[in-house]
Amino acid sequence: SIPAAKLYVEGINKMVFQQDWTAAQQLLEQSVEEDPTFAMAYLQLQANYILTNQNDKRIQTYTPIMQHLYKLPERLQSYVKAGYYEAKQQPDKQFAVIKMITQLYPNDVTGHGLLAFFYGLRNQLEEAIASYKRILELDPERYDLLQTIGQHYEQLGKPEKALESYSKYAKQFPNEAKSFMQIGALHKRAGRYDQAKKQYEKALLVEPDHIAVLITLADIEKDLGNFDAAVQQYQNALELCKTPQELSQAYNALENYHEYRGQMKKALEYSQLRFKELQKFTAPFIFVIRQLTSLDEYIRAGQKEPAFELLEAA
Repeated sequence: SIPAAKLYVEGINKMVFQQDWTAAQQLLEQSVEEDPTFAMAYLQLQANYILTNQNDKRIQTYTPIMQHLYKLPERLQSYVKAGYYEAKQQPDKQFAVIKMITQLYPNDVTGHGLLAFFYGLRNQLEEAIASYKRILELDPERYDLLQTIGQHYEQLGKPEKALESYSKYAKQFPNEAKSFMQIGALHKRAGRYDQAKKQYEKALLVEPDHIAVLITLADIEKDLGNFDAAVQQYQNALELCKTPQELSQAYNALENYHEYRGQMKKALEYSQLRFKELQKFTAPFIFVIRQLTSLDEYIRAGQKEPAFELLEAA
């Protein structure tokens, strides 16, 4: 109906242009009340439920969507079915539908992306790589997939193929620090510290104050036994931190360093500093869980009382 369509358009505008999820939900709910067969409105309402973490309502919405599925475009129907089987906790049927999408629509990049993702979840990494490469055939500018392909090659124990993929990405984006960070990380994991340092130093040429890179260079010095150099580099990174997120990274690195050296009380001091920063940007529930998983740090530092206090406070 026209009134339902108007409410639908207003709801979409609230979602897309104003990010007003509450108003969008009200308008879309009014739209389906006006026209209970409006499948597309139910679908957008479901998207709003996802964005606002209302999972029960998201799942309930599948009932009217599936009843009026025929009103949606054929390809979209297939994606809805895949989501429906996810909601019903039937992963094999969901996977079968996604495979079917790539067979029915072989040039559908979204379908191949989903298939690659599910292959990865099922640890079918060769198949995942093949799907990502198919996406690159369809859309050669999806360079971000080169990093994912490289990661899967590493998981398969094929570092040479991983390096080849990472290098292709770096060639396309020589002004991105992460181009060199992936290659550096690959060399570091293989114990090729000199080559790893060269790559991370290239990353610093691009982003001189990149905290993660500075910390990793300090980690390399620690691994090589150059402890004075490591501490100095950790401190340099700490001084450059500007945000709670960066400070938590630096404190975590110093915590790990002192734990590595067996200096448990010092490690605990940095752990406490890290949690002060974490609290500034972490959801309360997640923060409490992280605190509880850190109780062993108090035990190792010989401070049982504060550990019990944290436990009681939770």
